[in-house]
Amino acid sequence: MYQEPKTTHICLHPGELVTGTSECRIHVLLGSCVSIVLWHPDTKIGVMSHAVVPTRVGKRGFPLDPRYSDEVLTLMVLNLEMHGIQPKECWARIYGGSSLHFPTPEHPHLKDIGKRNGEIARKQLADYGIAIRGESLFGSCYRKLVFDIATGRVSERRMDENGNPL
Repeated sequence: MYQEPKTTHICLHPGELVTGTSECRIHVLLGSCVSIVLWHPDTKIGVMSHAVVPTRVGKRGFPLDPRYSDEVLTLMVLNLEMHGIQPKECWARIYGGSSLHFPTPEHPHLKDIGKRNGEIARKQLADYGIAIRGESLFGSCYRKLVFDIATGRVSERRMDENGNPL
């Protein structure tokens, strides 16, 4: 009797990253946050992030924290290297970075947060020499993503502020 392999569905929350194998599908909802997706086509291992803000306010701390766009890729690379994967062999995609309405007068570090998140993700990938094979950045929408690690496919649905499809 044939049994379908079990698929594990993982919901990626703000400030997290997940590394998985071909049995995993990772789900995420983005606004101004940015998700970097790295997939290795030979091993069918992938890692997906959900960075919230561009950088720490004040002094940079350790350990590295996946909430920050300028720190998350280093953690993703370390995860891949623990699996014997060279990050330059991965396919990279970037999503999110929408311009949403945040009250910025009392929080100036939130100004243009989506755009800054996206620009940092691009720069980080370039610094690591990882080619970007696709991106869906900026605008003023929410993005619901599903990363199927078995195929490397990322499906995207864009929605307005009320959750209506665009």
